[in-house]
Amino acid sequence: MKRKIMILILVVMICIFLSVLVAVIMKVNQKYNNENMSITYNGLPVNKVCLLWTYSTSTPEMAVGAHQYVFVAKVNKILRTEYKNPVELKTGFFKKEIITDPYTVYSISVIKNIKGELITSEELEYRQFGGISEDGDSYTFTDGVTLLDENEYYILMADTSEKDEYTLIGLKPNTRIELGNEEEFELNENEIIEKYVEAYKNQYKYDIDNIMSKYDVNFNK
Repeated sequence: MKRKIMILILVVMICIFLSVLVAVIMKVNQKYNNENMSITYNGLPVNKVCLLWTYSTSTPEMAVGAHQYVFVAKVNKILRTEYKNPVELKTGFFKKEIITDPYTVYSISVIKNIKGELITSEELEYRQFGGISEDGDSYTFTDGVTLLDENEYYILMADTSEKDEYTLIGLKPNTRIELGNEEEFELNENEIIEKYVEAYKNQYKYDIDNIMSKYDVNFNK
């Protein structure tokens, strides 16, 4: 009899513990979701992602040194969003969801090369981490990043790899510096551009993979 009572008490305590644990988890998730929901872009909630990198890009010299290509470009238009790195997540006791990383693909025109020798005679594709989710219900961005604006000018920084089919991809922090629209943009005697030209001359010497993009004038696969 005593043994049955002890087992019953143990079962009740386990049930109480599990109930409290579930309540705490739900409260934490609700707080996290509410914090994310409070940040919006184009009327949709934003999921912020923190990416960790081996290389610091906190100064222009470090940012230039951490990338294979640095260039002045005009963003012509958004071409599409690609979804990579699918991960299955449990969203409930019996629910699962496939989460992917969005990459927004732009058509750009290179106006001036600062580091590297990209083609300037035709439009190129540039991929940036972040964009609208596959279900269209939210956006995913790293901290301080949104979509590039069409018909705007930027200093962009990019890497490439065989995995990315030798295209240009912006992943690291500080890969974009705004230069304005058609009316505001000046190529010559532009202090911001000159600042990054000087940064290239004094770039921090990181040991990065020196892989040539298919958009490089010297590319010959």
